[in-house]
Amino acid sequence: MNIKMGVAKAGIKPSGDYDILVVKFPLSVYSAVFTQNSLAAAPVLYDRLVCEIQDRISALVINSGNANAATGQKGFENAEKMVEITAECLGLDKSEVMVFSTGVIGVQLPMDKVENGIKQACQNLQDLDLELAARAISTTDAFYKYYQTTGMIDGEVFTVKGIAKGAGMIHPNMATMLAYIFTDVKIDKDLLDKATKLVVDRTFNSISVDGCESTNDSFVVVATGESRVEINDSNRVYFAKKLYEVALELAKMIVKDGEGATKLIEINVF
Repeated sequence: MNIKMGVAKAGIKPSGDYDILVVKFPLSVYSAVFTQNSLAAAPVLYDRLVCEIQDRISALVINSGNANAATGQKGFENAEKMVEITAECLGLDKSEVMVFSTGVIGVQLPMDKVENGIKQACQNLQDLDLELAARAISTTDAFYKYYQTTGMIDGEVFTVKGIAKGAGMIHPNMATMLAYIFTDVKIDKDLLDKATKLVVDRTFNSISVDGCESTNDSFVVVATGESRVEINDSNRVYFAKKLYEVALELAKMIVKDGEGATKLIEINVF
């Protein structure tokens, strides 16, 4: 897949580790699911507007260390500013960019650091490195969460890759987590939306650590259409199973990493 990424240490995280991730890909069909928390964070509010007007996107910009939640109008303006900076650096229309944040709640983003970090990340694009990308979006995670698989339809191979972060405030209706899955299949938005909802209901909306539903939960599936595999009514179930495989592995990693957790319990209801 022709997916590029850039990371930066902008100084948002107290640890000084990577805290900005920019992901760039060809203009692609996508599907997104967000928290149902009535106090959704500024990036979630912004991205919901993108979903209303845009069927395809070309980039994601994510910061960790600050959730940009409970930050009011200023927080929304800062989320939009992150999009504008990214779009300008990558030569894209701002409507093609989605923004995400994770970290401390109730603190305004240090926009000077964020701006410098985004510019640095955009200037140093490289091939998608799942481990490094997962590292850049992590906060209290004990380990980096990423997984990939391949499938075959009519003799043609396709790929599904994903990253995630999350350890606490995990509960159905999305958890305090960010997750992104990338695939190179050709698929229309209606089919992708159906597959995404099916997968989310059986993975990220079926896990719980502490019963707390967060403000920033976001899950995005991007389909670049670069492979020769075209998803239709006859093979959509097989594709959904591969999407499910990646999402399930990421969801289980989040539960295993639950803050203070020592056991992973899986309950099957018949």
